[in-house]
Amino acid sequence: MKKILPYTLMAMFLVAAPWGALAQTATVTIQANEPAANISSNLFGIFFEEISMAGDGGIYAELLRNCMFADSTTSIPWWTFVTSGTAAGQMSLDSSLPLSTTNPACLKLTKSSGTGTVGAANDGYYGIPLASGKTCNLGFYARAASGFSGNITVSLESSNDATLYAQSTVSGLTTSWQHFAVSLVPNATDPAARLVLRISQNGSVYLDVVTLFPAQTFQNRTNGLRPDLANMLVNLQPSFMRFPGGSWVGGSSLADAYHWEWTIGPLQDRTERTNIWGYIVDNCLCF
Repeated sequence: MKKILPYTLMAMFLVAAPWGALAQTATVTIQANEPAANISSNLFGIFFEEISMAGDGGIYAELLRNCMFADSTTSIPWWTFVTSGTAAGQMSLDSSLPLSTTNPACLKLTKSSGTGTVGAANDGYYGIPLASGKTCNLGFYARAASGFSGNITVSLESSNDATLYAQSTVSGLTTSWQHFAVSLVPNATDPAARLVLRISQNGSVYLDVVTLFPAQTFQNRTNGLRPDLANMLVNLQPSFMRFPGGSWVGGSSLADAYHWEWTIGPLQDRTERTNIWGYIVDNCLCF
């Protein structure tokens, strides 16, 4: 155990002062033979703060952004309307028959005319990282408008729609909400891909809680964490973990302070909130 004498520490601060006009010489004395107070191993730990997308887009393995369409009440951030052929239609928010009263808005995808497809694309957090042969698990809720009997085609593809990496078709939609699960295995590596859900029949479908996870997560948990980052934290061997930490605890006011009860239960029932650092937190992250 090393001990720095008080007067020595003071000298170190004086030398470091950026406005010091005169060069000074200081002496640092270390009494290596006089151990100071023992520090308990229980005092070494880690804490988590949702800053710079450390959770959503970071340690949380979810690959899609705004998966519950709650980031705005007037637009659909991070989702793009795409078409092929001569198809025409639109993408909009809808709350006529919500999956959850907590998050009433869902995405309504409509094809009105033409030959080809219309779709909703999401490129995640600045691109979806795909690795060749590594399975991604897609899950989403969907229902059809009355009269729609078509399918939904889901695909992983390059950001410019030039290369298809994996594709599957979902059928059996009804006018009631159902959950669908699809495994997609990309045939190439792309650090900045996108996911697209498309329809080719005229009519409307409704989508909610669209999630995409790598099949391999930390401890193989559903709705889990990235194994590379989570294992790095485990290897630190912390004695405790503070969650949440930093300025995220209190928010900018009591009105948007952290509420643990918003982070449990089915994903569609979790309340999103504005983060103090200027972006939306979906509260799906679960340790």
